[in-house]
Order: sequence, then structure tokens, then C-alpha cells
Amino acid sequence: MIHGLSPLHAFAAGPAPYPVGSAAYPIDALGPRLGAVVRAIEDASQAPVEMAAQAVLAVVSLAVQHHVAVRVPTSEIRPVSCFFLTVAESGERKSTVSGLALVPVRSFEEELARAAPFADLDYRARLQAWRLYRARLTRASLRAWSGGSGARGEADAAELEEKFLERKPLAPAPPFLVSTSLAVGLLCDQLKARPSLLLCSDAAAPLRNFAKAPGAAFLRDIWDAGALTVGRGRTAQRLGGRRLALHVTVPPAEGYVLLGDPLLAREGVLARFLIAAPPSRIGRRPWREPAGGACPAAFVERIGALLHSGLGPPADVGEVLVRIMEFSKAAKARWTQFAGEMEARMALGGDFAALRAAGAKLPQQAARLAALLAAYDDENAPEIAEAHADGGIALARWYGAEALRLCVPPVAIESRDRAQVVLTWLKRSHPTGPFALSEVYGDGPSFVRTADAARAFLQTLAKDGHVRLTNIGRRGGESWELTQKC
Repeated sequence: MIHGLSPLHAFAAGPAPYPVGSAAYPIDALGPRLGAVVRAIEDASQAPVEMAAQAVLAVVSLAVQHHVAVRVPTSEIRPVSCFFLTVAESGERKSTVSGLALVPVRSFEEELARAAPFADLDYRARLQAWRLYRARLTRASLRAWSGGSGARGEADAAELEEKFLERKPLAPAPPFLVSTSLAVGLLCDQLKARPSLLLCSDAAAPLRNFAKAPGAAFLRDIWDAGALTVGRGRTAQRLGGRRLALHVTVPPAEGYVLLGDPLLAREGVLARFLIAAPPSRIGRRPWREPAGGACPAAFVERIGALLHSGLGPPADVGEVLVRIMEFSKAAKARWTQFAGEMEARMALGGDFAALRAAGAKLPQQAARLAALLAAYDDENAPEIAEAHADGGIALARWYGAEALRLCVPPVAIESRDRAQVVLTWLKRSHPTGPFALSEVYGDGPSFVRTADAARAFLQTLAKDGHVRLTNIGRRGGESWELTQKC
């Protein structure tokens, strides 16, 4: 059994599957306004502060991402959307924290739902008028309107017809901002209809779909450029001006399988996530009245104002229109220093040498976080101030330390704990039918990379009745399968 998941954990905190980092979450880096929101949600839920911060920053990312993009000092223009991954066990009040942070978003969605019938009626009326007008449209009438004749008149008429067709009324966007689906096809459809969304999910298994080529390409495109490709072949269409913020919460056993997945790492998926795995508070949460409100009114008002500006009904704009936010001179100097520091840490012998994909993304993560903090304070701010840059860098440093702690295979996991992680991976990847020993050390968790290590873990699981050996080939190839016990 993985330490931290046993029933006794509520009364005696045992060692965590990964060593708990000594660094506290830099809540002051969020600034006084957002910091107060995180503390209020932490107090109301008695959940770890890291979890509250993840949920709040995800909501801020949703509220801000359709307002601004950030020009990093390397001159690249990037979305400010952020992807968050929280590893926390069942009973840690993940749903409570997420629900409190989403209060202003749910309120806005209710408003959209009330306006939806009227927006739909208006759309149908405009569409009917457009169709009637289109039925009367002939090439002769277009030539007459253009005033031309011959080939010139024909070209002008074709141009007028194209412009008219482009003005076909757009259907109103669906009345929701929060999606729960990790299916790439459905997400593309949702982003095509509503260009700015927040994905909140507590399902770990579908996240592995992003290790495959189409899913990884989708995630990279939407994070890097705010774009997605819909359709296939000649009908494929690339849509820009899309924004997606993510917050995925998973239990430890599944979370550590994800963090050790070589395919997710190879495709650059994990490097784009800001990961937190806070120590458990279960067993240390006696009931008490919260000191303040569950979700501060100022946060509800501010997020509501940001959402209303650009996403309110009828919200039939095909893409988000953002303002480019620049770094001030002092903020640029801070960011440049941090980027140089990360470059040095990725060198051979540096602590990020084994995690270069995440290390290379941290300066951009710092820029995005700084822009979020600046735009939350004032979406019309002319530039990112030094204080916001310092806040973004402090947060990026903390997330970098978490990535080192969680994504680099530790040596402190006991053999049986690791075997449990292997079992979780097997249930996800090979729920039925036999699997080869080579698949375990080739595609399994990152700490299993030799045949001997894989065989040792499978033998441990076999003693507990979870797997059994089914075949040994002439050349020593082994086949195993899960038992009915699983």
C-alpha cells in the first residue's frame, strides 16, 4: 500500500510517496488581493494552501486569458493561459476547493443560461433574414451593385458574394465556460463554439491520451499559440484566437504514474503543466467556523467584471481579441536574469539537466504568471510592473522545485510502494489480456527501466495475487496478465 493512502494516515502521518519539499508555497507572491482569496478558501475548506492557490490561479487564467497576451522579452507573443496539475488523495476536499474558487464563474454561467433563449431567438431571426436575402442574391444583381461590366464586373461580383457569405450570423456560444471533458475531439468542438474555456477534471486516465500524437499536438498548439486544428485532410482548418486554461486533479497513485510516464514527458506535455503535490491535511482538520467568507466578495466581483468584458451575452465573436502586454524595463531585467539562471541549471551537472523540457519552459511560465497577476490587478495596465514580474518568478521557482521533486525519479520510494505504482499503471494500460515484460520496462513508470527491475516488481505483485506469469518464450520473453483479484 502506498504510504499516505492507508486508513491510518488520518491519525498518524506516514511518509509520502515522494519526499515532501521544505519550501512553503509563496503565497505573498500572489499579491495582497489574490493572496487574501487563497487564504480565505484555505481557511473555509481547511485544504492545503497549494490546492487553493492552484484553483484560484486557474480561475484567474480563465478570466484574464481573453483580455491579454504577453510578449516575453525574447519578442515571442504567447497566451497567458496556464495548465495546472494537482496531486492529492481522496478526502483532501479537492471538490470543495474547486467549487469555492469557481463561485464567480458559476454565477456568470447562470447569467449566460438566462440570456441563452433570447440570444437564440435573435440569432434565428438574423439567420432567417440572411437566408432570405441570400436567396435573392444573383450574380446579375451583384454585378449591378458593383457597377462593373465584363471580366472586371464578374470579379467584383464574386468579391461581393464572398464578403456577404462571410457575414453569415454566428450562432451564440453555449452558456458555459467550464468543461470537464479530456476528449480532444469534444474539446475542439467546444473551443470552436466558445473561444475561451476552463477545463476542470479529476480524471487521470484520459490525460494519458495527450501522450499520443493528436492529443499532444492539440495541447502544444493551444498552449503555445492559442490555436487548434479542426477537420482532416483538405477540409482541415486552423482556428486562432482560442484560449484554454486547465486544472486537473488526480490521486497520488495515478498522479505518480502520469508524472513518470515517458510518453507524456517525451511529447512535452508535462513540461507545460504547473504541478503541485501538497502534503495531506487529513486527520488534522477539526471542524470550526471559517474566520471569513468562503469566497471573498471582492474576488467574485473582480472575476465577474473580467468575464463580462468580452464574454458576456450574446458572445458570438468567433475568436478572442487580446491586447499585448509588455514587460517594463525593470521587469524585463528581472525576467532576463531568471532566464539566464534557468539556462545554467539545465547544463550538464545542473539540477535541471534531467528535466530540461520543464526547465526550458519555466521562464515562459514566469512571464505568463506575471501577466496574470498584472491583468488581475488591472486588465488595462500598460505593462507588467517589476513587482508582478517578481511574483511570477517566485511562483515559477516554486513550481520548478515541485517538478524536480515529483518528476525526477526519487530513490526514497520503498519497493512495495513502487510495486503499487506499477500495478496502477498496469490497470490503466493493460486491463485485459497478457502483456510482455518488455512493455513494463519500456513504457511503464520511469523508475522501471530494466528487465530485472520489471521482473522484481511483477514477482512482488504475483506474491500478493495481483498478476501471474502466463508464458516464457524460447528466448526468455515473458508474458504476464492481471488476475481476477484486480
